[in-house]
Amino acid sequence: MKITKSDIKILLELYKSANGLTPYHFYQRFKFGPAEVYKSVTKFSQKNFLEIDKDNIRITKLGKEYVEKNRFSFRTDKFDRIPDKFLDNKIDI
Repeated sequence: MKITKSDIKILLELYKSANGLTPYHFYQRFKFGPAEVYKSVTKFSQKNFLEIDKDNIRITKLGKEYVEKNRFSFRTDKFDRIPDKFLDNKIDI
């Protein structure tokens, strides 16, 4: 399954939300058009990562596990995404 940056943003927003979000939220926050949101939501709902209830989109337990397993970043600093096994003592300047 090919995942785009917009797919990751949608999954992370749903992961952080408590009761799910509406498609309009993704337009307000990221300026994603309806077609882009629809493609992402249908892609992940077919994999049972998302469930749709009227206008509300929620992430499932399987979807949360997928986000945690793939270690999608929650921060903007790229150095926070380095796994601990690759970190070592810092060198003095």
